[in-house]
Amino acid sequence: MNKILLILLSSFVLFSCNEEKAQSKQTTTNETTNETTNKDCLYSVNPEEFKFEWTAFKTTAKVGVKGTFNEIDIINANTEGNIAELLINTEFIIHLNSLNSGNEERDKKIIDLFFGNLKNAAEFKGKILEVNGTNEKGELVVLLTINELENAVKMIYKTNDDMLKFAGNLDLSNWETENSFGALNAACKEYHTGEDGISKTWTEVYIEVSTILKKECK
Repeated sequence: MNKILLILLSSFVLFSCNEEKAQSKQTTTNETTNETTNKDCLYSVNPEEFKFEWTAFKTTAKVGVKGTFNEIDIINANTEGNIAELLINTEFIIHLNSLNSGNEERDKKIIDLFFGNLKNAAEFKGKILEVNGTNEKGELVVLLTINELENAVKMIYKTNDDMLKFAGNLDLSNWETENSFGALNAACKEYHTGEDGISKTWTEVYIEVSTILKKECK
């Protein structure tokens, strides 16, 4: 009887060990396959398909006002590669007169009073200096030129099968925009006053850039 129990226990242990090794081997195989797939995939984008959206904020309750720019030039030297290769050194020019918030009166005030009080009222410029991450997600360092001043901004990026997005927050006070905010606050005081009776225009702006992503894997 003891011999039978010993044989059964030995068989169970042997089976368990073999199963564990099989699972381990399968996991390793899957990881290797995924790594190989990621390395063998090439990505591409069309510079004309980039969409730029911004959200500014007003009142102490931080009510969002959304908009875009209808004219943006994307200069992408790398038309194909992994995500890092695709994004690095990409440059863009935002034409400020193409601002579109869905309200013509508001657009005119922003263009005339905010952008109009900058040293360069015609455009913002940007260049992606660093890309750190994988083909699925990571961080960007973008050099932004606003009011003829340069500041580096960190943003995050994410991808799925057919879309690339990167987003982040800007504090426009870092570009010496006090005169611009002063002029805009004075003109929009009524619209930027909340239920507490306080008028506030936030210097923080949230931006999101997206484009269709094409992926080809060997």
